[in-house]
Amino acid sequence: MATQQLYLAQTYMLQNKLEHALPLIQAVQQHAEQHGLLSLLAITQSTLYLHQHLQRSAQPCSSEQVHYILAPCQQAGLIQNMHELQALFAQQLKQQTTTSALLSPRELEVLGFVAQGLASKEIAEHLHISIHTVKAHIQRVYKKLEVSRRTQAVAKAEQMGLLTQQD
Repeated sequence: MATQQLYLAQTYMLQNKLEHALPLIQAVQQHAEQHGLLSLLAITQSTLYLHQHLQRSAQPCSSEQVHYILAPCQQAGLIQNMHELQALFAQQLKQQTTTSALLSPRELEVLGFVAQGLASKEIAEHLHISIHTVKAHIQRVYKKLEVSRRTQAVAKAEQMGLLTQQD
């Protein structure tokens, strides 16, 4: 019965009916605590953490958030359940590629100037850094974006939405 309630809560979460899911999750959690069902408690805790994330944000999780959400299952050795949660909530648990996770603020700044068509020397003057530092930033951007030219870096960054976020 409790497992079915948890599945129903997860179904509500997938339908974005979070207000219907929470009472069910809390009931399952209480049942698991009362009866010492540690495995069910761990799965319920991960589900509750995911519910809390979904209430706060529609954005996919960062890698730290995914680790936090799945930690109860992992700590209880419930690897299969952890994988089931990951598969069921693939979109929500997809680690988001944010500018902070992918490119540093300075790399984004340099890339913004590259997108404006500035040469390395001009970028260095704008940022009050050496031309060698600018070139190092550009090389790291190339590596992170898996490109080999300025035009490719700008096109890929625009496609990923990295340049629009800094405007």
